[in-house]
Amino acid sequence: MKIYFVHDGNQKTGPFSFEELKQKGLEISTMIWYDGLDTRTKAGEIPEKNIRK
Repeated sequence: MKIYFVHDGNQKTGPFSFEELKQKGLEISTMIWYDGLDTRTKAGEIPEKNIRK
């Protein structure tokens, strides 16, 4: 299972499952990282669909 982390500009939170991440009601500009990404990436640019609540 993939584990996600969120960075709000000040601090990193997580780990979260994909279902937990969806419940956070993220914006498409929220920065996300998971193992396999080189750098933090905007939620709207990661391959997973329907990340927003």
